Amino acid sequence: MNLSPRDTDAKLDTWLIENAPHDYCLRQILKMCHYVSNVRKIEILQMRADFYMDSNDKIWFFYAKDIIWRPRKQSFSEAGQIQQIKKEIEE
Repeated sequence: MNLSPRDTDAKLDTWLIENAPHDYCLRQILKMCHYVSNVRKIEILQMRADFYMDSNDKIWFFYAKDIIWRPRKQSFSEAGQIQQIKKEIEE
């Protein structure tokens, strides 16, 4: 049986919620940091986050505070794309 990455991701999340809720919360924070890094071009260095588990054993992200961040360094591919765009504009 072939599972898509989304299926295996969901199974891992389910297993973590049942067996290691702290690790599940860390995984969710890493996903959020990755998303913010790609969208806002910043790197989150540290933050405090609160999660709550309801009566149905569902874990909910509540809020984050004391966020320390810095601008993300450009990767080689991003720098190359910027230079290519500048060349096209100049031409």
